[in-house]
Amino acid sequence: MFSPSKDIIREAITQLLNLGVNYRLHRFVLNKGRDDWRGLEAELHANYPVKGIGVRATRQNITGNDFLHKDELLAPEEITHFLSSSLFDAAMSSYAFTILEIAGDELVKVRKPDEDEGKAWHLSFKQDHDMTHGTASGLKIRFAKVFAADAEEVSTDAIIRLANIKAKRNEFAHQGETRVDFFDFLTDTLAVLCHLYFLCHDDVERLDLYPFETDHPKWAPNNGDWD
Repeated sequence: MFSPSKDIIREAITQLLNLGVNYRLHRFVLNKGRDDWRGLEAELHANYPVKGIGVRATRQNITGNDFLHKDELLAPEEITHFLSSSLFDAAMSSYAFTILEIAGDELVKVRKPDEDEGKAWHLSFKQDHDMTHGTASGLKIRFAKVFAADAEEVSTDAIIRLANIKAKRNEFAHQGETRVDFFDFLTDTLAVLCHLYFLCHDDVERLDLYPFETDHPKWAPNNGDWD
C-alpha cells in the first residue's frame, strides 16, 4: 500500500546507506594515495593535474571573477598531506544530517498537513553529547507532538541519538571542529530515522533496506532469519 510517510523515511535511509558506501569508496582511495604518497606525488608531477588556487582582490575586481586565480602550478609535495585530513568525514557527516533534517521536515508535513511553522523539525531539541535517559524521558511528549505520534511509543534512544548528532554537527558546522567519526554519526542518524519509521507506523515491526544487488539470503524477501 502506498504510504507517503513510509516512502519519505525509506528514501532517506536509502540515501544514507548509499552515502555510507560512497564514504567507504572515497576513504579507500584517499588512504591508498596516502599510503603510496611517493607514487602519488610522481603521478601528480605529470602535467600537474591538481592546480593551486589564490586570491588577488581589489575593490573593483571582486564584482566579477577575476580576483580568483585557480590554475596555478602547484608542487605535489605541498598537498599530499591533505589526504590525512579529517575534513572529509565532517563534510560527509554534515550531508548526512541534511538528509535527516529534510526527511523529518517532509514527514511533519505529511503527518500534520495543516500546520506549517516554517522551521526545522528538530530545533526544539537541544544538543547534548551526554543526555541521560531521564532527561530524554522528559522530552518524549515534545518529540511525539512534532510528528503527531503517541508519546508512549517514543524511544528515549531516538532523543538521545538526536541530541548527540546535533552536538557533533554544531561543532563542525559552527565551531570549525573537523574531528568526527563519520560511521558513528551515520549510525546514530540511521537509528533516528528507523525510530521515526516505527513511531509513525504501528503496522510494521521490521524494516529491511539494502540498496544494492545481492544474492545473500539475508536480504531475500520474507526472510524469517531475524535478530
